[in-house]
Amino acid sequence: MSFLTTRSSFFYGFTVTRDNQNIDFNEGGSPLLAVLNIGAYSATEFVAEIKRAMDAAGALTYTVTFNRSTRKITIAATGTFALLCNSGSHVGSSPWTLSGFSTASDKTAAATYTGENVAGSEYRPQAVLKDYISPDHFKLKEFARVNVATDGTTQMVDFGTTTRFQGNIWQVTDRTVPTGATWETQASAISNTISFLDFLITKGKVEFMPDRATPATFHKAILERTEQSGNGTQYQLQEFDAKDFYQTGRMVFRVLA
Repeated sequence: MSFLTTRSSFFYGFTVTRDNQNIDFNEGGSPLLAVLNIGAYSATEFVAEIKRAMDAAGALTYTVTFNRSTRKITIAATGTFALLCNSGSHVGSSPWTLSGFSTASDKTAAATYTGENVAGSEYRPQAVLKDYISPDHFKLKEFARVNVATDGTTQMVDFGTTTRFQGNIWQVTDRTVPTGATWETQASAISNTISFLDFLITKGKVEFMPDRATPATFHKAILERTEQSGNGTQYQLQEFDAKDFYQTGRMVFRVLA
């Protein structure tokens, strides 16, 4: 087992529906509409989808980036353009809140805009993950079938090797951390953990950073299974050790390409 010595972090929540798929913008002429494809995205996939949609709708070429330290999105183009965050006819079904852009006013007369607020959500476990196994140490053959002939010859058919990682989120508590404790104080830790777990069992994508201090190093993944569910669609936040302290139990995540 490969032990963690650093506190980790998850970026999550980049889900596009009919309620947030429309981007109103213009490039100096009539209003344009970029439509995001409905689906569950990781943070890096989400900004790539914004670029795809805006490139397809406009004449300029767009660059959309996600700053992993500030969690802010920047949209830039090869010329001046405007984001119609306030006056666009599809503001009610736009991704501005998800992407961190305020709808208080339009963004005009520039070639680059950065969101005022953070994009998506972040979950920060209070303690170093327990029972951690890294992707380097957790591999399997997908849908492997082993055939053994009468002479003992063995043949395996599979669909490639994929990786997993495992961890138990523990020391979940709203209590104030005493001096010298190994976990962090988070006043809303229990509700934050429940919100994160509620997202995981929808099979939404996350970006997991084993060391939150180096956010550029991450694994894109989905929850594969929990101690309560072989397909990762159920969880139980279990009390342990002391009153008002909880853990998730071991959760296995499948790393995505």
